[in-house]
Amino acid sequence: MGSPTAEQNGGLRAVMLTAVMLLALAPLSHVHAESEGHPDNLQAQNIQATFNSESETTLITWDNIATAGSELQGLFSATYRLYRHSAPIDSTNLDTLNHFSEVDACDAGSAGGNPFNCQGGTHPGHTYVFPVEPGTNGSFYYAITTVLANGTEAAELLFNGSHIYEPVVEITRSVYTPFMISWIFDPATSQTTLTWLNYNSINNVLPDTGPDALQIRIWRTDYQITRELGSYLVSQETPIAVLNASETTYVVDIPADTERVSYYSITYLLPNYTESGESYEDIRFVGQNTMTDSLVEDNRPPAQPILLGAEFTSNPDGTGTTTVSWGDVAGETGETYRVYRSDQPFVSILRNDVNLLVEGILEGINSYSVPVPQGFLGYSYYCVVTVDETGVINTDTTSDSCTNAIEENAFYGWVAEPTNVHAEFIGDRTTRVSWSDQLGVEGEIYHIWHTTYRVSGAQFVENETMNYLGTVGDGIGYYDVEVPDDEYRTNSFYFVTSEALYGNINGTYHYTGLVQNYFQVPFEDTRAPNPPRIKNAFSIG
Repeated sequence: MGSPTAEQNGGLRAVMLTAVMLLALAPLSHVHAESEGHPDNLQAQNIQATFNSESETTLITWDNIATAGSELQGLFSATYRLYRHSAPIDSTNLDTLNHFSEVDACDAGSAGGNPFNCQGGTHPGHTYVFPVEPGTNGSFYYAITTVLANGTEAAELLFNGSHIYEPVVEITRSVYTPFMISWIFDPATSQTTLTWLNYNSINNVLPDTGPDALQIRIWRTDYQITRELGSYLVSQETPIAVLNASETTYVVDIPADTERVSYYSITYLLPNYTESGESYEDIRFVGQNTMTDSLVEDNRPPAQPILLGAEFTSNPDGTGTTTVSWGDVAGETGETYRVYRSDQPFVSILRNDVNLLVEGILEGINSYSVPVPQGFLGYSYYCVVTVDETGVINTDTTSDSCTNAIEENAFYGWVAEPTNVHAEFIGDRTTRVSWSDQLGVEGEIYHIWHTTYRVSGAQFVENETMNYLGTVGDGIGYYDVEVPDDEYRTNSFYFVTSEALYGNINGTYHYTGLVQNYFQVPFEDTRAPNPPRIKNAFSIG
């Protein structure tokens, strides 16, 4: 067991070693001893506010609290709320105010997870730039409260700590810019038209004649212009047009094969406007002189889709359907599709024999069913064409976006014949054949035939199995047949066939299926009557 003196010396060394280890965790920089407020409230320190008349902004700076206690850990989850008011801010009016910004007290990542890197003197402090509204002329107080991890808003509002002592005088100019009304891109003309209302139309105070007349400057950027980017705009960009003070519209010609996103802005350059004779240009962009949403300017024809298939299907009622399917164009959004048809292959939709069937088919639908009318017969060629979201269309087709010849036979399963065929011997050597015209066609002609037996469609041979009698047009509905003299026949069959133009076939089509277009006459008698014979003769008187 050691001596008491040795034990005391050993204990002292242990205390000193512990103190050295604790100091090693703390930063070596100076710690502010003058921090105000209760440490647990983590109040902002050393607030300052300075107005810049050139940028018309107020710069607010402050520090974190300088404390070495465990409360520093709370800075990781605390946030500062910034307030502005025309009178001193205190507990009586704080609830009536809205804070204009929130700022994190300390970022754990930037601090490396060490709370001592958050304390005042070690932490770099905070800055916030407040853009003062145009037309302001007054004095304002700024103050900062702290929202703690438990949600409590600590508001000690100590002067020169978290509340400025003297108000800041803020004087700003009114907005001197035009007011943009509309902007529209026309893909047909490849032009964007800008329209605006000049400031003098509302308040006629800006010079618009003489050497000091305002100049209207038109700007185009591919990024949105904000108040923060005003200085960058005038120093790094060049206006696309400079107009006189009375102009209210400007047309931008878009180069061919362009696909871009644009933001347009309009400013006034006022020569010799300041007291020192310098020009002034309102580049705060706090009015309505710049676009907040981009404008797509696209006159580049889109690619055509790739056709996946086309198939004709006949329907029981004699109509048909051709279904065309395709894949959406990669890289396009918001595009629509059109379907065109012709009876010949085509490489341009501008050809006279090319017909638009449908337009406005949205992306993702990928197919269209073309109704084929009753009695249509022939070959069709289909092409699918892309229209991009701005309305630009590529009028030239590609082999991948078009079909080969698609046979469309709407006769399949449908009888192309007249109905209600009837024949009757009406005397005077005449048999009248009547019918109802065929449905689904116009301008057809009807051929009348005679046979001595029921001929089937497969047996049809003109003037061999079927004797041609004559032809009439549509709308007549009957034909009188001259029966040969001195005949009595009970085996007469009359047929009526139709011939018409159908769909895309070259010439007419004569249907000879012989399904329902016949009638058998019971008898036809053109024999002369027998001469009379005297059976008995009597003398009278």
